[in-house]
Amino acid sequence: MRADALRRARAEFAPRPDVVGERRLGCRREQGSNVTFTVTLSGSPGAEVTVDFATSVRGSDTAVQADFTATTGTVTFASGATGSGLMKTFTVATTQDALAEGAETFTVTLTEPAGGFPAGVSINDSTGTGTINASDAATLSVNDASAAEGSNVT
Repeated sequence: MRADALRRARAEFAPRPDVVGERRLGCRREQGSNVTFTVTLSGSPGAEVTVDFATSVRGSDTAVQADFTATTGTVTFASGATGSGLMKTFTVATTQDALAEGAETFTVTLTEPAGGFPAGVSINDSTGTGTINASDAATLSVNDASAAEGSNVT
């Protein structure tokens, strides 16, 4: 019974992956540049840890799929990793367009954590937000006009 309690206690304190941006809540980049996400593991793993990631457009996001390159992959943390080895990055390319629009958001989701020791790595924060800063503003203007008195100005 004591061994079971010890296994449960170890599982509760197992390292957990977390997706974060260059700021804690997400990443911001201009259109046409890369958005870099950082996946952080909370502690040194006793065995290799992997976690999958994928981009998407969810209900509250304002981007459309054409605004960025759909990206999927797997992040791997080496057994015994410490310091900067507990942070892995991946990039998502954004698309430059000429539409007049404000900032657009999309989501990155972590899934399928595996490995670690003791086994049972779980995800602490499974989503991150990418923000594409669009600086394309629409403008209006009017030209000067003149006409002879009594005629129409066009």
